[in-house]
Amino acid sequence: MENLIEIGIITKAQGLKGEVRIKLFNFSNSIFNDINYIVVENIKYKITKFTDRLGFVILKLENVDNIDLTKNLIGKKAFIFKDDVVNYDENISSGLIGYKIISNELSEIGTVTDVKNYGASDVFYVKTNINKEIIFANAPDVIEKIDDVKKCIIVNKENFEEVSIYN
Repeated sequence: MENLIEIGIITKAQGLKGEVRIKLFNFSNSIFNDINYIVVENIKYKITKFTDRLGFVILKLENVDNIDLTKNLIGKKAFIFKDDVVNYDENISSGLIGYKIISNELSEIGTVTDVKNYGASDVFYVKTNINKEIIFANAPDVIEKIDDVKKCIIVNKENFEEVSIYN
């Protein structure tokens, strides 16, 4: 299927009634306010319920109504249709602008001023507290969690430092 955006991975079943837990990659949980479908292994699933949790989302998918069906989805990548997100690039980018970047050692690094996508991954522009700029690519295992409640992004300090450029 063309025109798909990888948004995360299904990590586990949530309860016994067919709900799944998804760890999102570069996306804020609020993306699901506008999304009605996800795609897993080229199968389109209608989202019948969305629950926003700290660090992940819980989705109830149509026709997935027991834990046995959810077990088949665990470990699979989840996608959305790009056309389902109004102004995709602006929506994702502007949604994270202003979020604090905090290391997994709980030290504040700075604030997101811009997010751009150059194809391979999102590139974050961060202004530090001493008016320096850090640019980092969201390579695998850099972002650990996006917290929409606290408006912060937790990064793995070691991986963050490997992919960051300091200006």
